[in-house]
Amino acid sequence: MFEPGDILLFTLSAWKETSWGAFKKAFDEIYRIRLTTEEISDPNPVRFERAHALRILVSLGHCDADFSNSRSITIGLPTLALLPYLGLPRAVLCGSRSPMTLATLQTICNDSRKSLRLILGSQRRRAPYAPSRVEIEAESHSALAAAARALNIGFNKTSPAWIFTVISGSLSEYIGQLEWSSQPEVNWDREDFGARHFAFMPVQVGTTSTMRDLRLSRYLNPVRGQWEYRLVKDNRSAGVGAEWGRYAILNANGQNSLLYDARSGSLAVARGTPLPVSVARGLVLCSGYAPTTLKAQAVQSRIPEHYGFDVYAAVPPDVAKVVIDKLGQRDPLDPFFIQEKTR
Repeated sequence: MFEPGDILLFTLSAWKETSWGAFKKAFDEIYRIRLTTEEISDPNPVRFERAHALRILVSLGHCDADFSNSRSITIGLPTLALLPYLGLPRAVLCGSRSPMTLATLQTICNDSRKSLRLILGSQRRRAPYAPSRVEIEAESHSALAAAARALNIGFNKTSPAWIFTVISGSLSEYIGQLEWSSQPEVNWDREDFGARHFAFMPVQVGTTSTMRDLRLSRYLNPVRGQWEYRLVKDNRSAGVGAEWGRYAILNANGQNSLLYDARSGSLAVARGTPLPVSVARGLVLCSGYAPTTLKAQAVQSRIPEHYGFDVYAAVPPDVAKVVIDKLGQRDPLDPFFIQEKTR
């Protein structure tokens, strides 16, 4: 019996590329079926679950989403992603997947004379719409490469966790390439991001400000019904991605939203400050596990987060330090204590 996340991934894999509207219809049907077949006492609104499910699929390396113009979702090519673990080589299956994929993988492992081992695991406790985790453990890198050839899929001896960590760029690089303008501020509904509470708060239309201090504002486009994000300073502004914009404000205010515990390899991210896509994918591919969502009370820290934390597992210290430094966070290895299991 396939799980909701598997069915969603099978659907996207069959389509290869689809629109946001088609994804919404597919997800909403899976969401409806899940609510009618499971006892869920307090379900989240479908729009929140839908956005979170897509973010999980993207971070796991199964698809990419472009909402700039075409608002399209494209499935990735199937790939064995090497994990940055010591010991026997291990890789997780990313990209497209069909109902026959697991049977084919099992046959390849059975025929390998014990040089390959297939490890399957549900991720529903981590994220209800995350597909099953598919891992292959091998006696050598060449055995993993042979398995990839047998499946006719990609494999790289360099861990994608490191690749995405390196190519993600840094906050300073991102800010440096923004195009700033002196255009007048639009008269749309506006909300400003607050570094003290990690949330956007409404601002009354017509409110004046000196615009000297750096701020992140989002404006509700009355025609498209979507938020548009801009960094504003010294009477100039620049269009910005929401995730990078949040970290620009945190950096300007000297506020942390990330925590790392080298003992467990757990990296916690305040839910009010989600990571840029490439950064999140690099952290997820350290383990192949979707991040676990914990309530704020379950994480002992000094961060003023009320919505909880997304906790990434098995993140090596060198990867964690690079990521946190690139995001402009202070005290990059600030230890914390998790009161619930994350794996």
